[in-house]
Amino acid sequence: YRLKSADKIMDDILYYYNKYGITSFWFSHDAFTSNQKLVAQVCDKIIKENIQITWKCSTRIDCLTEELVNQMIQAGCKSITVGVETGSARMQKIINKRLNLDYAKRMIVYLQEAGLSVGLYFMYGFPEETEEDLNQTLELLFDFYELGVERSTMELCHFSPATKMTIEHMDKLVLDTDFKVNFRDLFGYPDEVEMFRSNKAIFSTFYNLETDLREKYQNLFYFNQIYQRYRTAMQFMRKYFNGDNLAMYAAFSDHITSLLGSGKISSDSILNCIFDAVDNMNIPFAKQLKAMFAFERDVSRVKKSKTECFEKKVYDFSYLDYLERIPIDQFSEYRTEFLIQKKDRYFTVEMRRLVHNSKFSGEGTSPPLKFM
Repeated sequence: YRLKSADKIMDDILYYYNKYGITSFWFSHDAFTSNQKLVAQVCDKIIKENIQITWKCSTRIDCLTEELVNQMIQAGCKSITVGVETGSARMQKIINKRLNLDYAKRMIVYLQEAGLSVGLYFMYGFPEETEEDLNQTLELLFDFYELGVERSTMELCHFSPATKMTIEHMDKLVLDTDFKVNFRDLFGYPDEVEMFRSNKAIFSTFYNLETDLREKYQNLFYFNQIYQRYRTAMQFMRKYFNGDNLAMYAAFSDHITSLLGSGKISSDSILNCIFDAVDNMNIPFAKQLKAMFAFERDVSRVKKSKTECFEKKVYDFSYLDYLERIPIDQFSEYRTEFLIQKKDRYFTVEMRRLVHNSKFSGEGTSPPLKFM
């Protein structure tokens, strides 16, 4: 572990700020605030220089305090990414992370309420991990989404060179030529495979530990991306499965495999993947649930548009049911007409009317929700 001095960090910031006009910085360090005194000094210097910059960093959640966070925000911090890794207290001890999960929850809530963009890292597939441990991890991850966390990753753990876990399981590791752990573009040339095979200790990151849990849940990375993108609709699914997050994953897994095998990944193909999964579950009011997914896809599409645009559609669900997060089996028969638009830098979602049996009701019941 090593950080530059506070003076050196400030000198570097001022150099790029004054010479190139750069006002956005990323402190690239896995545990930037582990030396809280030094970070406080950096913040003091930024504040004293009175330069208008923004910055982001990564750190451990137990290396943050409310006082330090407030000082970081005053100095221009806008985003923090932290590694939680696992939601199982048992696995926290085994992997020697040893986070106090209650403290982690409280601090992440504080970061959210302070207006920071929060990102989280989770891992799974540790040699000692059980399905109960994994379900606890997903429970914590989905709780964070409901608290407003914007982004998170869920990846199979890697076997980094010379670590205790890698050394203990070296004989069982197999080269990951099926790309279960690593993404396909990491293998760019045929001779790389032989190099990795001949130097296992050096390139252990490119190896996989074949366990039942890692095999069964290898699509969790993509399932998490779906949950993250369609988080409100997925909350209804979560309630329907009554906390059995692994069963919810299982309902999607085969459809995700088919999607990946098609090689055609787009917002439409992902939505069709979700529709296929919902249809196979025989869920009551599946029509309304699928309409919620379509609504969230359209909201995302308009929000991300670089030009002014709008969608005016009727969706087969009640926006009141959606807002109140009522159980799936209590959905009403209403449809909702929305105007979704991006204009003058603002993104708005406006409920225009509710429709039931072809009759309009609730005219103008929802004021526009406006976002910058």
